[in-house]
Amino acid sequence: MFNNKIFQKILYKISFWFPILLSIIIHSNDFYFYRFYGNFILAIIIILFSNLFNYKKLNIFLEIIGACLFNFIIFIQISHFYLFNDHLKSSTFFIIFDSNSNEISEFLSMYIDFNIILIFVLLLLALLTSTFFLLYNTKHHMKYKSKLICSLIVFISLSFYKIRSETFPHIFYRAVVEYKKDKRKLNEVTLNKLGGDFSEVKHSSKSKKEIYVLIIGESTTRSHMQLYDYYRDTNPKLNKIKDELIIFKDVISPHTHTITSLEKVLTLATHNSPSRKYDGTLIQLFNKAGFKTYWLSNQKPMGIDETTATIISNNCDEQIFVNISNKSSDENILKPFQSILKQSNDKKFIIIHLMGTHGPYSDRYPVSFQKFKSKPVTNFNHEKAYKTINEYDNANLYNDFIIRHIINQLKKTNSKSYALFFSDHGEDVYETIDIACHTETKGTKPMYDIPFILWQSEKFKIEENKFIYDTSRKYSSEDLLHTLSDLSNISFNEFEPSKSILNKKFVPKKRIILNNIDYDILFKEEK
Repeated sequence: MFNNKIFQKILYKISFWFPILLSIIIHSNDFYFYRFYGNFILAIIIILFSNLFNYKKLNIFLEIIGACLFNFIIFIQISHFYLFNDHLKSSTFFIIFDSNSNEISEFLSMYIDFNIILIFVLLLLALLTSTFFLLYNTKHHMKYKSKLICSLIVFISLSFYKIRSETFPHIFYRAVVEYKKDKRKLNEVTLNKLGGDFSEVKHSSKSKKEIYVLIIGESTTRSHMQLYDYYRDTNPKLNKIKDELIIFKDVISPHTHTITSLEKVLTLATHNSPSRKYDGTLIQLFNKAGFKTYWLSNQKPMGIDETTATIISNNCDEQIFVNISNKSSDENILKPFQSILKQSNDKKFIIIHLMGTHGPYSDRYPVSFQKFKSKPVTNFNHEKAYKTINEYDNANLYNDFIIRHIINQLKKTNSKSYALFFSDHGEDVYETIDIACHTETKGTKPMYDIPFILWQSEKFKIEENKFIYDTSRKYSSEDLLHTLSDLSNISFNEFEPSKSILNKKFVPKKRIILNNIDYDILFKEEK
């Protein structure tokens, strides 16, 4: 059979072009011509490049390397579309660049399934087949006329920006350039701890000692919390002090990813003014108001570069990172927190960044918190769903323990204080879709719905009586800076009372998510 040169050529060409065929099949319900044509042009470039020289072995080697790269690119594109129902964008790489090796391994452990493995195996078989026939002497050097035609096709095609911009190399290059530019501009913001677009900053208070704590959770949706009427007792510790808590029922995150969410939550940025993240941070505001600021985190500070959260945290007077492994327990923040509380300075603003309920959920709690083992309530009846939901609920149970412990330590200081807990974004754990994840492209309601819980000391309650505690107010955490400044009696010229959920002048606004979609309209029927 292998002496039949025509048959060999056919098999070689089928195996070489198989990745594009597979991509078209998987993307059939969302066919994007420019992306697929861009892949076609990339394949031609690989063929041309492997025919540059007159040395047959070198040409074969170059084509094998090119085919490996091409199959890898197609695998990334197909997998991304399969998992997130969206085409690969520059923003996708932002998330990867901001992730460390542990987070990437955790992602792979959560999202790799049989279909992803099957796609990988099919592409690998195609690659091995094309490589075999190349080595078996199937390949013939391209004729001058063929080279000329292919070169003209490539040149003319890439002269159109719409095609050029949809090739993988261009997307990746643009992502790297934009990422580096973003990080440079964010670093410029943090050069001055007393900087930021905040004028006439003043802090007024009758109390000498004030300690304000902001607790940032991770991947915690309110629908799995007992405090929000979940059927399981996932908040036994906080539920015991429920009368001391103000539990806001309708707060959402502006995004379903940590980076994009915290860029708004911790800066002046909003959906309408995203570039204002370069104009000032929440920490700079508290620095100007005379507070000593702390960043206490159980998340690793580095991805490929410094993460967005780490760069913002550079504004703090003290940074403490306690994460020593991908299974680092949130309990590791409790001793450093206690040490901070004992410091002599009277005005403290402490941001605590937890691992919370970040996947894999089983890594987020010790064995002693493995309480939920029975079959959970879900529309997706299979063992993987049952196991994952139980692990997520156990992670919530442990998160409840951590938050209650922070409140208890804060209460012992006998100071004017508050602790505000919210999550960077939510998580859909086999609630509306048959998977556990958070992704902007699927964008389900549980991915946006976050807890927003306020505890206040008795001294705080006695001194402050101006706030409106309407827990049904519709709010987006992108305006958190205004709520925290209001809550902390920090005034500045740029303060907008309409954006503080506690202010009597609060005005509900459209909560825009995704591509200019109104959250309340999109999920109206689910409320």
